Order: sequence, then C-alpha cells, then structure tokens
Amino acid sequence: MHTSLTGPPASGTDTGPTPSGAAERDHHTAAVDRLGRELRALVDAAVRTAASPDTLHRVADGVRQVTGQLTGRRRARAEIPELDVFPGGPRMFSPVTGTGSPLAPPMTVTPADDGLRGRCTLGIAHEGPPGYGHGGMSAMLLDELMGYACAAAGTPGLTVSLRTTALSRWRHRCASSPASRVRTTARSS
Repeated sequence: MHTSLTGPPASGTDTGPTPSGAAERDHHTAAVDRLGRELRALVDAAVRTAASPDTLHRVADGVRQVTGQLTGRRRARAEIPELDVFPGGPRMFSPVTGTGSPLAPPMTVTPADDGLRGRCTLGIAHEGPPGYGHGGMSAMLLDELMGYACAAAGTPGLTVSLRTTALSRWRHRCASSPASRVRTTARSS
C-alpha cells in the first residue's frame, strides 16, 4: 500500500495483507533487503578503491546501466513506502535503520532495561577524520534512537533540537579498526 503523508488515503485501500499478500510482501522485503546490502557493498568498494581512472569510468557506465533497470512507478517525496510500518515500525529505506538503504549503517534498535539500545558498525563511507566516524553520523544515530524511544513511550514526535558535544576522548572508530562498533542508548522522559 502506498500512503501519502499529505493526502487522504486512496479509496478501496487494502487494510492488511492476505496470506498470499503476506508471502508477496515477505518476498518484496527480502529483495529490498538484498539490494540494500549489495548497494552498501558497492558504496564501500567505491570509497575504498584505488582502481585506475579507466576502470572507474567503466564501472560508472555499468552502474548507469543497472540504475536504468529500476524502472516503473517511483515513490513521491513524503510518500510512505509500501513496506514500511509507519509510525513506530520498521522503515526499509531509513538512512539510519533501513536495511534497504545504501546509506544506512544499518542500526538495529532493541529494548534494554533502561530504555532502548541502538547498535551499528560505521564503515569508511561514514568517516569524518580518517579512521573516525563523522560527527554528523553520531547526531543522526542519536536522533533516530530518540525517535524510537519517544514512540516506545507513546509520545512519537519530531526532533526540534539536538545538541551534541564532541570530546577528544569520545571517538567512533570506523570499521577498518578493531573498535568499530557504535553503541547508543536513549530514554524518553
């Protein structure tokens, strides 16, 4: 189901998957997850490569051809993807948690005794200074986790203000180092 945040629901909208619809949805979810995983591998290879300019041009041509295969209807801005459970559920294309997103680390969010816990591994594509996670990624991870915490507390909302302070000893090492895991904890009060 394609749902717009800005318009009324379409008449005759399906209210839930039928058993054959559930299998189709699972198949679609698996395909999006697989494509996201392969695109993240491509992004990682692209930011790590020392290939020759000729190779880079050849690969760029190949990527353009592959991109041309993603045809058909494209989702409009602010339209909730049909695979998302919104609000409060998995979002396949979230740039933070979405397994279908080539941008996402992707962070997994799990319940903890004191709130929620988010875990992910930042790669070289998420670097700020060489070998360290970008500070903007830290803010993005915290923002997403706070959204989950607020929804879990029954008060979903949007971030109005987020302040982070970087300390010289507080560093996120990227996946090329042994200390590559980022751990974040959030509570809603």
